Order: sequence, then structure tokens, then C-alpha cells
Amino acid sequence: MEFRYFLVRKVMFTKYSRAFVVFPGGFGTLDELFETLALVQTYRIEPVPLILVFSDYWKGLIDWLTNRVAKDGKIHEDDMKLFTVVDTPAQVAKAIRDFQSKQKRKNNHKK
Repeated sequence: MEFRYFLVRKVMFTKYSRAFVVFPGGFGTLDELFETLALVQTYRIEPVPLILVFSDYWKGLIDWLTNRVAKDGKIHEDDMKLFTVVDTPAQVAKAIRDFQSKQKRKNNHKK
């Protein structure tokens, strides 16, 4: 699909995705990652698996989020659980399955 406006792309991206698998990228990737995190954090969209691939690439960002942003109280420490970091395709698949199992247990518990 092609979109003329980035905003429309992001709306469609978040509306129809059932999981977000994020690979190393630039500002556009980071924008989509943080927007999705903010939407999940603020309950604007249903929780979805949000998986960052290649832990070495994301390490500096995660350290900054943990040791600066969370410690300064700008996000809650639990917000760091909104995403999973993995290194292999098998780990991506497992993270999605684990997330889905956890959601099913939550939904069954609500009944």
C-alpha cells in the first residue's frame, strides 16, 4: 500500500495491525514505535505485541528509557513491559504467542 500522507499511513498501520515487529530504522521507525507505545500506554488502542528485533541495536534506547525517562518519572517502570526485545525469528514468534496466551488468560479472568 502507498499513502500520500504519513498520518494516514500511521492510522491504518495502528488500526489494522495485530502485532508490531520493529526492526532497526530511523526517525520514521522511531516515530511509529513511540506513537504505538503511547497509544497502548494511554489505552487508546488495545494492547498488541510490540517486539523490537536485534537487542544490540535497541540497547542504548532501552537503557535511556530505563535509567533516565522512567527514573525521572516521565514514564512508569511498568511501561517498559509494553514491549519485548528479541534477536531471532523464533523469538519473535514465541513473543507473539506468549502475548496472545496472556491476553486470553486476562479475558477469561474478566468473565
